[in-house]
Amino acid sequence: LIDELYTNPKTFDSIQPLMTADWEGKTHPMLWVREYGNAPVCYLAPGHGVETFENPTYQKLLQRCGLWVAGQL
Repeated sequence: LIDELYTNPKTFDSIQPLMTADWEGKTHPMLWVREYGNAPVCYLAPGHGVETFENPTYQKLLQRCGLWVAGQL
């Protein structure tokens, strides 16, 4: 995916990075999951333009994030 890169996001040690991007010698989490109490949380950074939303790989990632949060994956 080609998209805007968020840098220095506030994350917790308990995140499980599933997709990362390297920029200026540092690795940034772009897709991560964690539990917050009993609730599953999924963060997906890309998605700032039409090109990303039209990308079949991104669509599959977004679908799987929703299924995971809903407990169906």
